[in-house]
Amino acid sequence: MQRLSTPAGRVGINAQKLSLSESYHAAGSSQYVYHLLEELRQIDPPDEILAYVRNAHVPPEFATTRHFQTRPSRSPTDRPIARIAWEQAVFPRLLRHDGVTLLHGAINALPLLWRGRSVATILDLTFLRLPAAFNRSNRIYLSWMVHFAARHADRMIAISEATRQDVIRLLGADPARVHRVY
Repeated sequence: MQRLSTPAGRVGINAQKLSLSESYHAAGSSQYVYHLLEELRQIDPPDEILAYVRNAHVPPEFATTRHFQTRPSRSPTDRPIARIAWEQAVFPRLLRHDGVTLLHGAINALPLLWRGRSVATILDLTFLRLPAAFNRSNRIYLSWMVHFAARHADRMIAISEATRQDVIRLLGADPARVHRVY
C-alpha cells in the first residue's frame, strides 16, 4: 500500500468522538479514537499528528510530544448539532490554518469543504444495514456523510472484513481504496 502523507507532513485527526465520560459516549467509537491516538503518540511517527478533540476530553496521557499534540475545540461539541456544525464549518478552516497535509476522518465522515488528501475510517454501516434501529434524521445524516466520505477519501479503513465488504457493496467504493485494519 502506498503512503498517503509525505515525510514530515501534518496529519489532522478528527477526534471529536473521544469521550472520557462514564456513559455510552465512551463506548466503541470513542475507544477506537482513544487507542488510535495512544498508539500514534507512542510510536513517534515522522509526521506531526494534530488530534482535534473536545475541550473537556483531553486525557492527561495525551500530553504534547515532539510529533503529537491535541487541539481542543472551543465549541461545545458534546452536542451532536454543535459537533456537526464545528466539523463542517470550523474544522476545515483550522486544518488549512494548521497546514494539515492529510486528514483522518476517524469516524465515518469528512468535512464537505476539505479539499486535501484524506483517509476515512468506517467503523460499521449498521445505519444502512438495519435502518429501523436509527431515528430518521440520524440515519439520513450518517448515510449522507458516509457516502460522501466513500466518494472523496483517498483511502478508507474498515475495522473488519465484513465492514470492508459492506463499504464496497453498500457504498460502491473501489475495493483498492478500502483497507481492512483490525
